[in-house]
Amino acid sequence: MSPAWNIDDPQPGIYHGLPAEAYHACKAAVSRSTLRQFDLGDPAAVKRYIDKGIDTTPAMDRGSAVDVGIFDGMAAFHEQFARKPKFTGPGAVAARQAWEKEAAGDGITYMTDAPYEKALKMIECIRANDAASALFDAAEPQMSIFWRDEDTGLMCKARPDAYVKSKGWSLDLKTSGSLDDRKLGYTIVDYAADVQAAMVRDGLLANGLPWRGHCLVTVTEKPAVDGNHDMRLDLLSESWVLHGEARFIRWSGQYKACLESDEWPGRADGVNVLEMPKWLHHQFSEMSEMGPAQERFEATKIAQAS
Repeated sequence: MSPAWNIDDPQPGIYHGLPAEAYHACKAAVSRSTLRQFDLGDPAAVKRYIDKGIDTTPAMDRGSAVDVGIFDGMAAFHEQFARKPKFTGPGAVAARQAWEKEAAGDGITYMTDAPYEKALKMIECIRANDAASALFDAAEPQMSIFWRDEDTGLMCKARPDAYVKSKGWSLDLKTSGSLDDRKLGYTIVDYAADVQAAMVRDGLLANGLPWRGHCLVTVTEKPAVDGNHDMRLDLLSESWVLHGEARFIRWSGQYKACLESDEWPGRADGVNVLEMPKWLHHQFSEMSEMGPAQERFEATKIAQAS
């Protein structure tokens, strides 16, 4: 049974059936999406995200449509999502304005042809995969997890796409430009999917539920030449989850410090030096051409100094 919901003072627990709008509107608990802003910008950017949030994008609408199609069925999909009509020719402006007035508040999310078609294809792709389909059929979708982090005292929240209690697996449905291991790794880091895994793990265990793994269900962003999307299923390794836990510890510590001081500094003005990331520096250092490149670079520096 879910605790009584209080958006301003959520209690630790598992909230079943909590609407996504209520979950996202709750600012009394910190989520992966908020903490991730420390990786994308400075504390000032995090504060702007907290105060304003982010506007809905076609990609977000498509993701919601896929979730509904997978978990609630295609009847629910067609009740909640529809193509946005096109208006052309004489009287198009007036016709569009009349439609917008009529459609406002009808509870339907309207999408243009491209994201709507992509959502349908992605649902078809996932349902055609026996392993993925079996996991989603056995899962509880989008339960909201709230818990208090022992180290920082922060109230935290997480909302996995699904949870298979019999396996102890949390599921995360993602899109990626490529299913190549290296590029998929970049997607995990960029979107902090490893942090999501670590936070879901912490939240489930704090609430007495089993957790044995975080499974990524990744679908290609663009269809193949035959019009279908490719996909793969992966359990994140322990090293990925540990990496996510380390990032959570760093970001939650920064977040707590900003909350307590009420200081959210921005970037310094002026021109900054952009250093190469350590992982990329290591990759380049193994190139056989680095020696000659260094010699050429040093020679030009000497020439300019003389």
